[in-house]
Amino acid sequence: MTRFKLSIFLGLVTLLAVLGAPASIASAQQPPVGPRRLPTGTIVKQDPNWIAGDDNLLIITNNQDSDAVVELDQNQVPMIRVYVQAHDSYTLTSIWHSTFTLSFVLGQDWDSKALAFTSQVRNDHFDQPLVFDRTVGLSDDGYCSIFYSYWKANLGSSAPGDTKTLEELGDHRYCDADYYN
Repeated sequence: MTRFKLSIFLGLVTLLAVLGAPASIASAQQPPVGPRRLPTGTIVKQDPNWIAGDDNLLIITNNQDSDAVVELDQNQVPMIRVYVQAHDSYTLTSIWHSTFTLSFVLGQDWDSKALAFTSQVRNDHFDQPLVFDRTVGLSDDGYCSIFYSYWKANLGSSAPGDTKTLEELGDHRYCDADYYN
């Protein structure tokens, strides 16, 4: 389209809009945009010092009506942030043996540039530290074993009386005969 024809076309679109023509005629409308969301399990941010590799894990359940970004901090330094949609759960695996604190932010409409929610934002945290261990030893039956920590964080729900909970699911044993070879 030549510049002259383009100028006439844009002028007509503007004139139709001023005269109150339906939006579909006046201009091509963008479809309405709903709240922006990320898929559950998206790593929002990860510290370069985050070390993955052990079989420790954290099961995160979000029964809230809002999406959440869950953060593991080590010595008050955010190590990893993961996105969990409303009414969904995610298992963060390969957590290195260390002690962490767990916090989360709930909200609507995720802004990927600002790395923040833009609406209905609420911050919360768990007071109890999460200790992820890796212990090598002999099991009761005499076999070499590696014990890892499993935790479950429930962010609560919007229902009255349903509060957040943090539960250590205990140590889980893995036999690894090749570990000592």
